[in-house]
Amino acid sequence: MSRRFSIVCCFLILLTLAPPALARVVWRRSLEPWSLLRSKRINSEKAPPDIEGGRIYAVSSRGRYLEIDALSGKRLVKARIKYRASSGLLVEEGRVYFGSQSGELVCLDSDNGEVLWTYPLKVIDISPPAVFGDLLIFQTGIDEMTAINKASGEWVWTYQHPSLNDISIMGISAPMVDKQFVYIGTADGYLLALHGEDGRLVWKKQVFTQGNFRDIDGGLAQDETTIFACDFYGEVVAVSKKTGEKYWSYQVGGLAGPMVEGDLVYVAGRDGRVVALDKNTGLKLWDTVIFEPETFTPMKRLLTPTLYKQWLLVPNLQGMIFLLDPQSGKLEKTKYALKPTSIPVQTWGDGAYLYGNKGIIYKLRY
Repeated sequence: MSRRFSIVCCFLILLTLAPPALARVVWRRSLEPWSLLRSKRINSEKAPPDIEGGRIYAVSSRGRYLEIDALSGKRLVKARIKYRASSGLLVEEGRVYFGSQSGELVCLDSDNGEVLWTYPLKVIDISPPAVFGDLLIFQTGIDEMTAINKASGEWVWTYQHPSLNDISIMGISAPMVDKQFVYIGTADGYLLALHGEDGRLVWKKQVFTQGNFRDIDGGLAQDETTIFACDFYGEVVAVSKKTGEKYWSYQVGGLAGPMVEGDLVYVAGRDGRVVALDKNTGLKLWDTVIFEPETFTPMKRLLTPTLYKQWLLVPNLQGMIFLLDPQSGKLEKTKYALKPTSIPVQTWGDGAYLYGNKGIIYKLRY
């Protein structure tokens, strides 16, 4: 038996014995030409792409628009535009919506990147938008909720949540909608329900009251009757969609939003642990420590969990992705560490997609 043949056999055996949690990079695509001058922290990408119909749509912080085939990574559309993205994208019915660094809500034609309309804003901080019928609804960094016509960009209504004197990080949680109402979390710990068609207030409750930092920074989650939200201080709550009444609360939370699947709520805490709770009672199913308190640093902060195949994927700011069993919480850390990111993993088909701070989209397969 030749030496080369022996090496090949050993390699195949190692592949067979390799743990299933080992990630493989299927492809990676950069929104911008690679440069040593691009800092990991300065001008980093903070606008998550959107995946719709097997296509990935992205706008960089330097004004490049890309449409990419999610399966193969092939660039389908590439265009240079005058607007630089500062908020997450929303793609619907052939249009791409996002907030710009110069203070506009921008609408593009997804086929070619042509600007269809812009809407001027008072500030540059804007949440990812949500669609309610013919309206596009978003929140700004001053806790102002605005609805505009998604076809024309014309103003329809605005609701201003009164600012309080509490210390705040100015969270801009994305709106969440159902058939009747729009639900929004504010920078001072309030949850609001508004009539989607005209912005009239249905109810308003301060669901977070502990500590100085009560920001609802992460996205909200919902089922048929309940809203789930986390605040920066470290608490998750479940409240009634009809009245805003608090059903239960649990001491875990942070900048990441909760995720609901089946009868469980998954939360990645700012203290380095991931917790699964019964969504009806708030009782803990499991609590997995990713980072011990003595080793935890802000740069190791966990992002919102995502379900992928048989795993719960939990990334962190360093670009590491942790795989947990959704039912038991058993942890198996990936052996592959990507570049730093501030955006949760997205999934489509057989792939898990991560967006690095330098504008590189990775397709991973486990």
